[in-house]
Amino acid sequence: VFFDYEKSTFGQFAQPLVDGMRAFKSTGAREVRIVAHTDAAERNSDALSLARASALRTALIAKSVPSQAIAIVGAGATSPLVPTAKGAKEPQNRRADVSLVP
Repeated sequence: VFFDYEKSTFGQFAQPLVDGMRAFKSTGAREVRIVAHTDAAERNSDALSLARASALRTALIAKSVPSQAIAIVGAGATSPLVPTAKGAKEPQNRRADVSLVP
């Protein structure tokens, strides 16, 4: 799931993933893990990444994923998908990785 610069809202392109999580219970997984990231240019990286993870968590709860089955982590700018120079904006680094934990 990708985010706009310095925003914790995600766009319509994430909706199929969010909608697909309705089937969480049928996968046999016990947990949905959300790890959200920022790019190096964004201010307050840790707080922003946690806000991104929380926004996605709220959307999954609205799709009937049990709140106790969702773990969130705000990783800040520590794990870029695309390495960049310090202060460079990179849209692919503004993301949340969602995984199912068996």
